[in-house]
Amino acid sequence: MDECQTVSPNSAALGWSPEQNEMTLLIAPAGVQPKVTGHFSFGLAVNGIETIEGEQARYVLDAMSGIVQRILLATEAECCRLNVI
Repeated sequence: MDECQTVSPNSAALGWSPEQNEMTLLIAPAGVQPKVTGHFSFGLAVNGIETIEGEQARYVLDAMSGIVQRILLATEAECCRLNVI
């Protein structure tokens, strides 16, 4: 029985290909039906905005949410101080 072999981790054949929007985890010879098990975790990063390039989207969005919340709370406090609401 032929066994699957992964390509060296330094090989460009494995990993994420942004051009194809796909990830290669294993390369197996033709005709072999590999039985693969594993645990995966994925993260999203922000690209295209220089100041946050490569940062995980989760942390960027949390930070942005905090900024918006502080602005809204400050606006509400100022409106209360001016008796607008």
